[in-house]
Amino acid sequence: MPEVLQMLLSETLNHLKNINTSTRQKELIIPTLCDFRKDVKSAPPKE
Repeated sequence: MPEVLQMLLSETLNHLKNINTSTRQKELIIPTLCDFRKDVKSAPPKE
C-alpha cells in the first residue's frame, strides 16, 4: 500500500476517534475504515 494512503487512512481514523460523533456513527464508520484498510493491504500491489 502506498505510504501516503496508509497515512491518510490512519489520520482519518484518529480524527474520527477524536470527533464527538454519536456512538452509533463510530460503530458504523470505524469498522468500515478498518475493513477497508485490511482489504487494501491484502490486495496485490498494482504495478
